[in-house]
Amino acid sequence: MSGFDPVISLNAHIALLTLVEDAKKELEAVRGIILMATKALGRSLMAELEKSREVMKVNKMWVQDSPIGDRRYRYSFSGHRDEHEISQNDLDLHRKMIMGTIEKSLADK
Repeated sequence: MSGFDPVISLNAHIALLTLVEDAKKELEAVRGIILMATKALGRSLMAELEKSREVMKVNKMWVQDSPIGDRRYRYSFSGHRDEHEISQNDLDLHRKMIMGTIEKSLADK
């Protein structure tokens, strides 16, 4: 598949997984209008996560939803299983890019 980079896809998917977990934690602590905003963010994150899963599926890639270490995840790519530890810098970069994409899509609505 042209244009598919498994490491970038893996890092972006892991960043999405961490953002979903953070949103779930926030959901427990908020009320009122902040709760509504957190739920909207959660729906956007879940939609992005589903898109990521579909892209990875088409490219024969899978990532375990829960980490096996601090930033370490099991994955499979074209039948090869391995583990990947995302650096804090890569995680921060991908989280910022995802949040920017979601912020833009919410602003466009």
